[in-house]
Order: sequence, then structure tokens, then C-alpha cells
Amino acid sequence: DESSRLSSGFNSEKAQQIIKSQIREYSDDPLNCGNLTGQTYLSEMLLIYQECFQVLVPNGYMILVLKNFVRQGKQVRLDLDTLKLCETAGFTYIRRHYRKINNPSFWITNAIQKWQKKHPDKPHPYPLFEDVLVFQKLQDGGGAKRERFLV
Repeated sequence: DESSRLSSGFNSEKAQQIIKSQIREYSDDPLNCGNLTGQTYLSEMLLIYQECFQVLVPNGYMILVLKNFVRQGKQVRLDLDTLKLCETAGFTYIRRHYRKINNPSFWITNAIQKWQKKHPDKPHPYPLFEDVLVFQKLQDGGGAKRERFLV
């Protein structure tokens, strides 16, 4: 099972028990926003970001780590959708950081290899970094120094 595979690199029985107890699967419920796609997913995420805005203290930060994904051979820019949603929810975009994915998952590595065999002259569309987006709930609603650049 998945928990055994994830914890197999740890020799201690206690470490394996702790890791197995912490693994959580997403619900299979079709109403779980993690199982939604398209506009339904985006509208649900807007509700989540609006709620985050409501409960965050003034001048507090919301930091999101996310990764674009591939659909039908093209990269879907979840980062750009997230920027728009968070600003719509009231947040001020502050900065973007990138985190290189040094060890892509088996599934991504496999997909890249398949892509390269099928399209040897085209670069693969799979993201090799995560976006770390920093937003702030400004107390006065404006005036923060912003770093705005999109790739």
C-alpha cells in the first residue's frame, strides 16, 4: 500500500508507525474541491481564498505553494488563475518565488520520457518547479510594494 511504500526508507519501526499515522488520502467525495475540474474548481478555490481573507489578521500573509499541470499536452497555468482568484478575494500580491523540483515523481518522470519518445524535437510541457506565491491582507487596502512579473 501507499503508506508502506512511503515509509520503506525508514529503518525504525517507530518512525514507520509515525509516518503511516500521518498519511491522509483525499476524500473520494465528488464534492471535495480537490476532485473538481475547470470552472467548478476555480469557483470553489475562490470561496476558499475569500474565507482565508476573512480569517487572516490585518497585514497577515497567505503563502501558497502550487504547481502548474499538464492537460492534453499543454501546461495549464494554475499560478495565473491563483493570482487572479486571490486578488479577487481581496489579497494583495507581494512576491513569487520558485522552488525547483529536484526529484520529480515517478509519474512525471515517466510522462516526460514518453513525451520525449513521441516528440523528440519538442520540449516537454511538464513543470519542473513549484510556484510559491506570497499575498498579504493589507490593513488599509493599498500601498504595498509589489513585485509583479509573470512567466
